[in-house]
Amino acid sequence: MKRPENYDLIIISVPDSQISSVAESIYIALHKNVSKKVIVCHTSGTLSYENLKRLRERGFIVCALHPYFSFYKTRKDVDIEKICFTLSCNQCDVRLIKGVLKKAGIRPVYIDDREKIPYHISAVFVSNFTALLLRIAYELLRKTDFPQRDAENFIFSLLNSTLFNLKKFGIENTITGPAVRRDKGILKMHSDYLKNSYPEVYKLYTLATGLIQQLYGSHNTFLTKR
Repeated sequence: MKRPENYDLIIISVPDSQISSVAESIYIALHKNVSKKVIVCHTSGTLSYENLKRLRERGFIVCALHPYFSFYKTRKDVDIEKICFTLSCNQCDVRLIKGVLKKAGIRPVYIDDREKIPYHISAVFVSNFTALLLRIAYELLRKTDFPQRDAENFIFSLLNSTLFNLKKFGIENTITGPAVRRDKGILKMHSDYLKNSYPEVYKLYTLATGLIQQLYGSHNTFLTKR
C-alpha cells in the first residue's frame, strides 16, 4: 500500500459501526505523523467527523462526506457531479477540503455536525421509506390481479407525474388525493378495507392521512423546531 503522502484524499467507506476501529488501525499502522496535508473522510450521514480524531493526531485533516444518494448495487453509469454531498468538518478546514473535492467533481454543502441527525433522517424518508411505500402500493395492485409488469408500469407512471409536480410547483404545498381534499367518504372506505385486510398498513395510512391534513390544511409545519 502506498504511503498516505501519495494521496490528497482518502475515503473510509465502511459500515458506521466500523469507522472508529478502522481509524484506530490506521493510526497504529502509521507509527508517525504524515508529512503533508492529507484529507481523510468517512461517509456516514449521522456520525460526527470526530470519529476520526485519532487520525487528526497523526496530522490528517478529517471530515465526513456523505452522498445524499441511493446506492443499492454497483453502478458504472453514475455521474459523480450530479450527486449531492454534504460536508462536516472543522470550519477552518472547509476551504481546503472543498478545493480538493472540487478536483474530483464533488461540490458539497457544508453542514454543522450537530445537525446531521435530522439531515440523515431526511435521507431515510426520501429513499428507504419511499421504497417501502412503493412496495406496499405494488402489493395492493398485485392483490387486484394486476400482472407484475403492469403493476410496475402504473406505479412508475404515477411516481414520475408526482415528481414532475413536486419539482415544478415546489415540495412545500404540492399534494393531491383524498386526505388533502378531506373526502371523508373515500377515506372511510380506504380505512375500512385496510383495517380488515392489512391492519399494519391501516395504522400507517391513518397516521399519514392525519399528518397530511395537519400539514397541508393549514400550510404550517408539524416539525416545529423546539
